[in-house]
Amino acid sequence: MKRAIVFLLTLFLLYLCFSPTTYAQKVVNRFQAPGENGTSGLTWDGTYLWVSSVSEGYNVIYHMDTGGNILSQFVCNGGIVSGMAWDGEYLYLAGLFQGEIYKMTVYGELVQTIHTSLEQVTGLAMGWDKYLGL
Repeated sequence: MKRAIVFLLTLFLLYLCFSPTTYAQKVVNRFQAPGENGTSGLTWDGTYLWVSSVSEGYNVIYHMDTGGNILSQFVCNGGIVSGMAWDGEYLYLAGLFQGEIYKMTVYGELVQTIHTSLEQVTGLAMGWDKYLGL
């Protein structure tokens, strides 16, 4: 009986993994990321995208619409930006090798440097609980 249950469970898991009706994605729109040497950070402010591009010694932060049009940009000298988040008012940029997080205005003005005990910060996310009233 135990072997039969294990066998049926295995079949079910295989079905879930290889079923053609599992999750699918559809690309609605795509565009070339701005900048010289690739994109290292991305966040969404509820209406527009914020994208960081790595350049020699600095990053350019682009404010973009979903059609790929650049609305504004500023230079960030905080090292390589390896993560971005938006809290509804400010951008948070993770400095890859500094172990710091930079809180900035949408115009590129540094508001606060948040020191961490990490050697590298490689990603950021902002909780949506305050927007959902949780």
